[in-house]
Amino acid sequence: LENVARAPPETAKLYRQMEQYKNEAKMLRQQLDAQMPGKLFELQSNMKMNTEERDKLKEEVKTLQQILSRQERVIQANKEQDSEHAQKVQVVYGDLQVAKAETLRLKEKLEVAEKGLVSRQKIEEGLRTRAEKAEKRCKAIEGRLRE
Repeated sequence: LENVARAPPETAKLYRQMEQYKNEAKMLRQQLDAQMPGKLFELQSNMKMNTEERDKLKEEVKTLQQILSRQERVIQANKEQDSEHAQKVQVVYGDLQVAKAETLRLKEKLEVAEKGLVSRQKIEEGLRTRAEKAEKRCKAIEGRLRE
């Protein structure tokens, strides 16, 4: 302070300004320190909320992964079942083809048998007719013999 009193007026003015700035800085630090606990509490609250939200999201992710895992197992089981069904369908389709071929073969046999039957019926009819004629002739001959 003694040096300031002996210093030129400009230096004294700068010294007073410097003291004034120091006092302002001290006052601002005190205000900042007074607000710090509130700010600190707010930051801690935000951090706690973020931690809780992060934990909830982790749980949700875990739950979704479990659901996804179950769905993947179901999908895999369905794929296996679809594969089994496809194999069964192929077997049934093969059996159907065999059955169609057998049906066609039997129809052809039936047609041949029906033609044979018609032919046999015609032959039988012809033989019946001949037998009837022979019987008539036989009766006629017997009738002549009795006369």
